[in-house]
Order: sequence, then C-alpha cells, then structure tokens
Amino acid sequence: YNSDLIGGRWATDTGPRAGVYYRRSTNGGSSFGTPLRLNPSTQHASRGVIAASGSKVYGLYVTQTKWVRYSKTAPRVIYTRANANYGAGAWGTARRLTSLTGRVDYPSLAAYGSVVYVAYTDAATGGVKIAISRNGGSKFSTKGLGSTTNTISDGKAGLPSVSVYGSLVVVAWTADAHGKVVAKVSRDAGKTWAGNTLATTAQGYATTHVAGGRLSVAWPT
Repeated sequence: YNSDLIGGRWATDTGPRAGVYYRRSTNGGSSFGTPLRLNPSTQHASRGVIAASGSKVYGLYVTQTKWVRYSKTAPRVIYTRANANYGAGAWGTARRLTSLTGRVDYPSLAAYGSVVYVAYTDAATGGVKIAISRNGGSKFSTKGLGSTTNTISDGKAGLPSVSVYGSLVVVAWTADAHGKVVAKVSRDAGKTWAGNTLATTAQGYATTHVAGGRLSVAWPT
C-alpha cells in the first residue's frame, strides 16, 4: 500500500517522505505482520504494485521528486525489489528500471517463477514498454510493444496491464483518447510478440488475466 502518513506525521516535500509498504499474512488474511517500507525514507514513492509466484514475491514503486508541490513534468522512476522466501525476512536491493530523468505512467507487474514482467508507458513519448527479468529481478531488459496518444495530466498514459502463466504473456493498454484497446501476446515468455486491436471506444482502462493456456482481456464500454 501507499501512505503519506509516516510515523504519525504527514509527508512534506522535505520529509518525512511518502512510502510504499508491504505486509505479509500467513493465515489467509486474518492478520498481517509489521509493515515493511520498500522505498528508502529519503525519497518519495507511490504507485506501488506487488506480484507473487511460488516462494518469490516482487514489489514495484515509482519515485517522485515532490509530494506537496508535485510536478507533473518532474522525473518519475520505476524501482523493483524481490524476496525469495514468501515475503519473509530481508528483501533484495532496489533495482532501477527506467531513466533518472524520464517519466512513467502507472506500471503493471506480473511474475511466473523467476521471470518478472513490468509494463509501463513513457509519459513523455507515449511508448508502451515491457521490462523482463529472467533471473528473479536481478537484471532486466526492456523492449517496446507499441504506443499511446492518450494523455492525462501527468503526460501520456497507456495504463498497461500485464499477466503471465508459464510462457504465455499478455499486455493490453489504452492506445488513444477515444478508448482504443490494443493487446500484445507472447507465447515464448516475452521473446516475440503479436497483437491486434480489441476495441475502439472503451470507457476506461483494460485489465488482463492468464491461466493455463487461456488468456483474457476486459474493459468497460
């Protein structure tokens, strides 16, 4: 979860700084353990996402330079962290996925075993991208999937959704302001992609799911 209430104090531009937190339940959600902050206390972060596969848990957050005097054109950077013990104990070092001077929209995260997928939009150019790690989040490579002209106050926003099961991966996003929904599918764990347009007048962002050999994309009309 994201929070701008830190130790009983509200976040300010100079501190305390907004955080993304993780809590773990071992009894089906009846109770949760102590919160763990995923981003450093020296930086603001929000837009947190989490994914799990087997014993591996992956977290993601987006940093920003200011909280109260938030700048829409200031850098927004994606970082990820990983834990290989069902979320218990220490988490790995934060890995930066995007440029320190770039801006991203709202990223999506999916994992299958040690393979991790992060889908996001370059808010300056509209490029929709997928970052893939095949070693549990230690190293990522990034490729472009398409683009969007959809614009929100923060810049271009494709609001991509990524899902995976085995080697089958799907990414869907909003491609323009009229509600065009585009999906790209990979059947070889993200090595090659093919896709098509699913809708032209959606009234919101798309979501995805993969289970077994089937995949689905949903969107509001």
